[in-house]
Amino acid sequence: MSDAINLGPYKRSMDDDSVVYIEHHEGSAMELGYLCMGLAGETGELVDVFKKAVRNGHDDFPRDLRNLTPEILNEMGDVMWYFFQLLRFMDVELEDILDMNMAKLQRRHKAGTIADLRRK
Repeated sequence: MSDAINLGPYKRSMDDDSVVYIEHHEGSAMELGYLCMGLAGETGELVDVFKKAVRNGHDDFPRDLRNLTPEILNEMGDVMWYFFQLLRFMDVELEDILDMNMAKLQRRHKAGTIADLRRK
């Protein structure tokens, strides 16, 4: 994975009115709720890809996901769309979220609340 990614075109597309949803760009509680439900729904669809693979008896699951890759990537794209819409709604940059999360994980690691399971 590359360290540098140009999110400019993707972020600019967030302002594109070709995708319109309830109270689009109004900053309302309804818009926030819609975006959160959309993110949850799309995350559920991503999980559903794996559930169906388990149900359908992929012998090498989860080692061999090559046949599922197109579906996984498609659902990941939908999850990212809602995630970036939420960033736009909250007027927060991705880097800020990543920095906050990294600091939280470092605090937890230092406090011993995150175990390194590889050492067992």
